[in-house]
Amino acid sequence: MAKRIFLCLSVVFMAFASLATHTEAAGTSPCTLDSDKFDKLQSIENNFALDYSARIKMGLALRKELLTDTVQCAIQNAKDLQSNLSSVSIDDESIARLQTSALSQIANAISYYELQRSQINDLGLQGSYDFAASLEAWRKGNYNPLVQESQNLILWSHNQALLATAQNRMNQVGHMVSFVQIVGNDDIQNIWTDAQNNFNNALSFNQQAGNSLRNINDQSQTLDLMKSFLASLFITYQKLFDLSGVLNKIVG
Repeated sequence: MAKRIFLCLSVVFMAFASLATHTEAAGTSPCTLDSDKFDKLQSIENNFALDYSARIKMGLALRKELLTDTVQCAIQNAKDLQSNLSSVSIDDESIARLQTSALSQIANAISYYELQRSQINDLGLQGSYDFAASLEAWRKGNYNPLVQESQNLILWSHNQALLATAQNRMNQVGHMVSFVQIVGNDDIQNIWTDAQNNFNNALSFNQQAGNSLRNINDQSQTLDLMKSFLASLFITYQKLFDLSGVLNKIVG
């Protein structure tokens, strides 16, 4: 029992520790642009030994390459997000509908990026500047919120599995506590009460996070609630681990 609880405690700790990494990476691309191309572009623009038209022509060609790389990177990022979101199973009907909606929006984002990519070759110098500015504005206003929602849906789904396992552990330890009849043992009773209180907190934070998703509230608020859920669940497992060790000594 204690070993199983310790393993679950480790899983919750790793989930909590990786939560920031998942969300921090949500709005970024998994691929990287070639820094040498940026250096080369700067070198061309500062090379006044070339005549003006040559600098413009060479610089524009390189800008188009960088724009193409950027859009291709964004497409890959969106496809990865699409794959990750579609791979999770969500039983809650209202949240499953949000998953379906987010997947549809991601598909639209991929189509948008592909359309933008097809227009790069026709850009002039000013057009390349305008294109980059427009793409960045669209990403911040449309795609990033979609990424945050999708990541929260994925995390919420994973949390349901953690919660189900925790409920199992609470039931098992609860039976053992009843079996050894701990009335009068204040130390054990206090640990068990702490475990129950923290598990109830975890249930509450999980419910609030689900409601926040359903109501399409601020995604950062939803994320904070899921962090609180994991923190409460982690403390619950700490208490169960401590309690399991004491109970194992009592039952021999």
